[in-house]
Amino acid sequence: MAQRAGSTMHKRYSTVIAAMALAALAACSSSNSNDPGGAQAGNVPNPTVTPVTGGYGRAIDGLRFDVEQYGYEEREYFFEGTAITYPPSTQPPAQYRSRMIVWTPRDPAHFNGTTVVEWAHVSVGAFELNAELVIQASMLVDRGFAFALVSAHEAGICGSGGSGVCDPSSLRMLDPDRYGSLMHPGEDYGFDIFNQALQAIKYPSGTAPLGGLNTRFIIAEGFQPTGNRSVPIPDPDAGRPPYGSAGPLNGYIKSPASEVGLADAFLLDSAGPVVEPEEYPGLVLHHLDETAIQRVAPPNRPNHITWEVTGSPHVDRWGADNIVRPAPGEPPRLLSREEEEVRRRAYDNYGQLPDEGASACLPTRTLGTLYPRRYSLNAA
Repeated sequence: MAQRAGSTMHKRYSTVIAAMALAALAACSSSNSNDPGGAQAGNVPNPTVTPVTGGYGRAIDGLRFDVEQYGYEEREYFFEGTAITYPPSTQPPAQYRSRMIVWTPRDPAHFNGTTVVEWAHVSVGAFELNAELVIQASMLVDRGFAFALVSAHEAGICGSGGSGVCDPSSLRMLDPDRYGSLMHPGEDYGFDIFNQALQAIKYPSGTAPLGGLNTRFIIAEGFQPTGNRSVPIPDPDAGRPPYGSAGPLNGYIKSPASEVGLADAFLLDSAGPVVEPEEYPGLVLHHLDETAIQRVAPPNRPNHITWEVTGSPHVDRWGADNIVRPAPGEPPRLLSREEEEVRRRAYDNYGQLPDEGASACLPTRTLGTLYPRRYSLNAA
């Protein structure tokens, strides 16, 4: 059965250790980019990758602090090509142009060989959320991961809803001079756009998003938008994309899009699939907060663990402070390392200091749940 964090400490951490052991085994047997056992360049088209310039001069939805002061580099790229759809959609191939943000250690010796790639979440309205990486960033930097944010949702790029007029919170409207050339043919193409981003990262052709680093292992992750499994089934004809409202990666792992094996493992946060698949395409860990825990825990399956974290909020203070809705105009300046360390200490008060109104729904530095959700997410 799925382990519940409230049972015993031993059970909680044995679940994590088991997942880590599976990942370690896969990593040890994982091949480099020349191994014929992995996905090859011909399985998924390599998109054309180009550095992004112009506009306000900085990526929207990056990290809030200056990564260079932590020994990392941030780069933003456009990637473009022709995307296809997967069943049940039968739409013809279409051109697209999207973007990714990539963070890599400046010192190649610090790179641990694994790249974490987040499918950018789109929240209420059309603004993208760097929901996972902003929470994990301090851990990822400390441990030498490369990591990337990929814009695969049409809603985040334009968010027109079929009206032809982009939403004010979308990338194209927030910085038209920088993102005005982006184009997305529709949500049904998101799986292949995400695949082509993974292809560019793992098996680059031309401009390499990771620079001179070669990743051996990719973990795909994403914040799934709802914990409610009682949702309509995907129906492209009715405007519901293949992943429905239970999250794009839940749809992706059930789609032929995942069968090319570009992602070696998956961390799906906040919501499980509407219907559990009988088989998973690789190592999969569902990290479910209190909005997604079920009365009957879904059984673990080969390559799959469901970790239900009792008491964990959908968003804790750390996440609420990091996730900031972008606004038109020049982005706020990046925090220095000293300022970032002060901010981290302030938001890491999980009950050590007096705290009025701690049960408020919207977390702030002095309000909201004290449960440190980010710790379980980092462990996952």
